[in-house]
Amino acid sequence: MTKKSDAILEAKNLKTYFRLDEGTLKAVDGVNFKIEEGKTMGLVGESGCGKSVTAYSLLKIIPPEASGSGEVLLRRKIKPGTYEVIDIMKMDIRGKAIREIRGKEISMIFQEPMTSLSPVHSIGNQILEAIYLHKTKEKKQARELALEILKKVGVANPAQTIEDYPHHLSGGMRQRAMIAMALCSHPALLIADEPTTSLDVTVQAQVLDLMKSLQAEFGMSILFITHDLGVIAEMTDVVTVMYLGKIVECGTVGDIFDEPLHPYTQALLKSIPQVGAKAKSPLQAIQGSVPVPLDFPIMCPFFSRCSQARQGMCDTAFPPETLIKNEHRVSCFLYSS
Repeated sequence: MTKKSDAILEAKNLKTYFRLDEGTLKAVDGVNFKIEEGKTMGLVGESGCGKSVTAYSLLKIIPPEASGSGEVLLRRKIKPGTYEVIDIMKMDIRGKAIREIRGKEISMIFQEPMTSLSPVHSIGNQILEAIYLHKTKEKKQARELALEILKKVGVANPAQTIEDYPHHLSGGMRQRAMIAMALCSHPALLIADEPTTSLDVTVQAQVLDLMKSLQAEFGMSILFITHDLGVIAEMTDVVTVMYLGKIVECGTVGDIFDEPLHPYTQALLKSIPQVGAKAKSPLQAIQGSVPVPLDFPIMCPFFSRCSQARQGMCDTAFPPETLIKNEHRVSCFLYSS
């Protein structure tokens, strides 16, 4: 047992490796971060950088061919003023203890509702399953809770929607149903993995506003995973930049957008279309592509694409993490002493 701390979840040296015939693919390679109570941490980076695998690793829903190590420390409330800290990585992947964590303490919204929702079960049945598991087994009360959470997420006719199947709903309504499923047990931490990728701009804005209002109501923390820096600027308090399975920079949203330090972070920000830019002016794309982290050598992972790379240094070791100010940290030889 422990006193209350600010961090609801802390990852320490988290690793997820896939042992393949071709070699070892290091999808997540020694990641460290904290998610504070009631705050939103953004995890940003290009596709293939390990963001989603990081999220799956926190809940131990990685495939059987993957191996995980490190610590994922979750702070759980036992009673008012008293908490316990448990290491999720020590739990049996199919055990009762981890099943009590998934959906109750930590919930997740996946990228595409149509592939995450069951097509042969009604929306109501899928929400009720989570309520029966974590809240109550009394049918009438469970249905009332399901209708209440659907109303909270902005569904206009919950009594009808609860009977509908996913293919009856629009993309925005399916996403709201996913959010309802994730929040029906009032989790302490919500992991949102690209929750607005498949939505148009108007619906995306509605879903983001909904998530912020529900966060304020429930007091939950959010891990928001996306490659959209505009969403990151709007939604997050702290930003963690990930590249090839490693954290390369971390700081407040103000630090990252006003004073980006790592060449990769700088390149990401320069690739955003600018309001007021001349018509037909080309975007500053990042040259090259994300390498496959298969038996990747010990070096800065951004070396092959970095305009400021130093031969004999960046290609021989991974740069140490350097604290610049407050909580603004960067892993780059440009800032190490």
